[in-house]
Amino acid sequence: MQQVHGGTPVQAGRLAGPGRRGLARRFRTCKSRVMKQALVRSALLLAALAAACSGDDVSLGLGLDRPTDLRVGESVVFPGEGLQLRLNSVSEDSRCPSDVACVTAGQASIVLTALRAGSSQQTFSLTIPAPDSALYAGYEIRFLDLRPYPVSTETIDPASYIATVVVSEDDTP
Repeated sequence: MQQVHGGTPVQAGRLAGPGRRGLARRFRTCKSRVMKQALVRSALLLAALAAACSGDDVSLGLGLDRPTDLRVGESVVFPGEGLQLRLNSVSEDSRCPSDVACVTAGQASIVLTALRAGSSQQTFSLTIPAPDSALYAGYEIRFLDLRPYPVSTETIDPASYIATVVVSEDDTP
């Protein structure tokens, strides 16, 4: 049965005429965009779940250009970016203890793993005292600080280290 609704013929609840194809095309485009967003969100959730199942602690990053703290064995996910960072270890801490006068300041190095949907996983080492950085999948990852700072009378438990990093979009041409 054909009815007329607002001047447009309607048959069995569907639009008839040339407007139907344009509407269907717009629906497919919108549906495709929604599906892509859902896939990206699903990939992030799976990455976070995989890290959680492997015994890692996973937290959400505060966003780009903001200092983020990572403990050894911890992962941080930047949800809007599809990026995950994991602090694997502190590979070196030869910084001069705060209660000692040293000829050189020493250095500290960390090993990070970065993962982003659509890119291969990459592991790299960063060293301070000068802020060190690495480029990965369109991002710059900078190592800014490592706590606690050494004291000559204390031994630092490797699990107690906290590294501060900042992730920014790579603006290199």
